Amino acid sequence: QNSVAGESAGAMSVGYHLVAYNGRDDKLFRGAIMESGNSVQPVAQYTADHYEATYQALVDSVNCTSAADVLACLRGLPFDTINAALNTTNATVWASVVDGDFIARFASDQLEEGNYVHVPIISGANSDEGTTVGPYGINTTEQFLEYVEGMCGLLVV
Repeated sequence: QNSVAGESAGAMSVGYHLVAYNGRDDKLFRGAIMESGNSVQPVAQYTADHYEATYQALVDSVNCTSAADVLACLRGLPFDTINAALNTTNATVWASVVDGDFIARFASDQLEEGNYVHVPIISGANSDEGTTVGPYGINTTEQFLEYVEGMCGLLVV
């Protein structure tokens, strides 16, 4: 039995595995390492219906709308087609959803209640995580607020 490890988005994935199915332990791993990410996300978590318009925009943009099996249509698309659609529609923000199954509830609630896989855990953070994709030239509170307010709803205040 191996440990599971990840960094950044990979660490978030490891964190989800720790709380998956309300913390059910299927003995898939004996330890977890999370670097710059964990079970509790820094952005709001929603149910799938929150992303319905985003999903529909993607489906429409790749002509899968009238397919008998829309998901099969999406899965059958060439990489270039789906990549172009993701880069030219509002379908660019994807996140995990509380589906009542894999992510049964908010991870913060599960952790507080002890509903997670109880294995040895290493959790850390990298210095300057995210600075390569962060904005430059923000030197005042006003500039920071202008940037945050323009983030297309990525942060919920």
